[in-house]
Amino acid sequence: MRIKFLVISAFILFLSTQIHGQRHYTMWVGEESGKAYIFRKDSLIELDFHRGIRSYLRNSVWYELDSFPVLRDPDRIMLHKKPVVLSEQDTLLISFPGSGIVYGIDSKGMPIRMDKTFYSGYNFDSFRAMYKGKLYSIGGTGFWQRNGLVLFFDPALREWERLAPFYGMPEAYTMSFGACMDATTYLLCNSPDKTSDPSLDDYRIYRVNLESRTAETIGVFSMDDGSREHNVIPIGYIRNYAFFDSDGFLLVGDVRSNKLYRWKDLTAGTGPYNGFDGVVLQNDTVNLIYSASTITNPVVRITKVPVEEGLQYCEDIERPIYRTTAEHFWRRYTAEFIIVLFALVFLVVFLVRYNLRQPAVEKQFVSQLNLQEVRLLRHLILLPEGRFADIQEIDLLLEVEGKSWENQRKIRSKSLSNINSLAEEMLGYRDFIQRKPNPEDKRARLYYISSEYRSSSPTLLRHL
Repeated sequence: MRIKFLVISAFILFLSTQIHGQRHYTMWVGEESGKAYIFRKDSLIELDFHRGIRSYLRNSVWYELDSFPVLRDPDRIMLHKKPVVLSEQDTLLISFPGSGIVYGIDSKGMPIRMDKTFYSGYNFDSFRAMYKGKLYSIGGTGFWQRNGLVLFFDPALREWERLAPFYGMPEAYTMSFGACMDATTYLLCNSPDKTSDPSLDDYRIYRVNLESRTAETIGVFSMDDGSREHNVIPIGYIRNYAFFDSDGFLLVGDVRSNKLYRWKDLTAGTGPYNGFDGVVLQNDTVNLIYSASTITNPVVRITKVPVEEGLQYCEDIERPIYRTTAEHFWRRYTAEFIIVLFALVFLVVFLVRYNLRQPAVEKQFVSQLNLQEVRLLRHLILLPEGRFADIQEIDLLLEVEGKSWENQRKIRSKSLSNINSLAEEMLGYRDFIQRKPNPEDKRARLYYISSEYRSSSPTLLRHL
């Protein structure tokens, strides 16, 4: 009991200590439900929170060390899903998103529960981070919906508390991967909601500042092609390096320089350690674990690589971690953009050529008319809408008022037919000048420009 009290006191003191800019934590995300893996005195330890058994690995066989108290059924199964392990030097914190349970490790290496929370249910797959003595939980899913809630663990109350919404925080976020950008800022990548149709939030990248409590969208994961074919499994982060399995490859993303690397010569164990092979992140070390057992020679190979040296094992795949939203749209819809661009170019060329060609055609059209036909056409174009030219006006404009009635009719008919035929041939104006019965004298006719061309015909006036 005294050991538990001392551990809890040390834990509260640890969380209450201000964390300086150079102090960062390592996070490892388990893939198995209820099982956390940690290194203690160079031994790989398995903590099974479903059975309450602590085991260590030797020659590919797990040997039980001892047991520890567990919750009653069914809570021990329901509240212990995928663990998240935060480590910094000799300090380890084990939390379980979706339940709010937090454990510390005592001097004997046994898990000691640090919380008194009854909170559970809606922060599965949330992102966990430490900042200024507080354990943060960002986003999550549960009860068939996602959220963008920000919670923190209060060590004094030993309970999770909810913060006011961060400005710019997405309404729905679940972790794909993330890492520290600096002492106050984290880069987070959203995972797509596969229960809904593809959307712009698939693999969206956010920058979250825990100091100013703000968030902003900065781009889209460079591996996102809009088809959701990529399977991204989070492993965790060491400072500014994010580790995750993508399509069977161990990828390392430097969130400060926005570069993406692939760990070379790894064909298995590219995801979180699952009891046989995989990756365990603790402090500043990447632990690669392989089981290469045979009947006569069971063996487990554990390769410990300091994170800074780990880049020597990686190759630059010449991709950034994220691209800006504009660049992402361009790459994703290149064919569509090119089609639209060509359509716009074609339209512009057509309009330019039309505007350059049309005045010349109009001028040529007018040059084919005689003086009287020009005068007639100008008069008809200038008539206000709703006004019409009668036969007397037409004869006056054509200068045939002194001729016989039969000659007037022939000249009038010939001039109007000439204008209409040339307009149709050269301008494409069908039935340019039209006529209708005079309502006051059904034997007479009224002449006017077709309503179809009233808006375009005034451009002829510059040549008349």
